Amino acid sequence: MARSIRNQASSSYTPNESVVTDWGRRRSSCGYCGSPRHNSISHGMWADSLTVYDYQDLLDRGWRRSGCFIYKPEMERTCCPSYTIRLKASDFVPSKEQLRVSKRIQ
Repeated sequence: MARSIRNQASSSYTPNESVVTDWGRRRSSCGYCGSPRHNSISHGMWADSLTVYDYQDLLDRGWRRSGCFIYKPEMERTCCPSYTIRLKASDFVPSKEQLRVSKRIQ
């Protein structure tokens, strides 16, 4: 089982259909503010396979991914709402600080 999931997660695997298992609404502790009150709320599902088109559609609707787990935070009900920021890599210009750090770690 783990081998098939690992193969599906590779970039060379392109499924013909999407197969997901709905996990429903989940409450968890927040990874940003560290609140132990379990007030980070999201809806999640496990993707056994996911087409590129379905994945892009989910991203466009605010879903996020961590490995094979796909989730959508409930922004109006969670303690630390997160927002997607997209940047074209070709448009990125590093700041002086970023260049200095880059030189330091090379």
